[in-house]
Amino acid sequence: PREVLPAEADAKFDIFKGDEEGIEVDGVGAVSIFRPGGAAPRLRLRDAQGKLVTESDVLCCGGLRNRRAKGGRVLLQKPLDAGACCKACQADASCTDWSIS
Repeated sequence: PREVLPAEADAKFDIFKGDEEGIEVDGVGAVSIFRPGGAAPRLRLRDAQGKLVTESDVLCCGGLRNRRAKGGRVLLQKPLDAGACCKACQADASCTDWSIS
């Protein structure tokens, strides 16, 4: 395996947006978040030719135990577990984080 290092202190990169949003470095590859049609996000890595190297399982929104929400909307429902809470968040386009206590 070869080690990839930037040729300068801060490697130049391009930002791309759409169903797949991320950054690309010429000659190295890209890292992105893929949300086809607004579906649950997945992490993608591409090689220098743009070929998909790997794609993660669905990424779940962040969950914090026993923390009070600040700002935003609070939904007072008691899901059965953290997985159910995450699914409820994924079903709501305005949900970015969830907390379960």
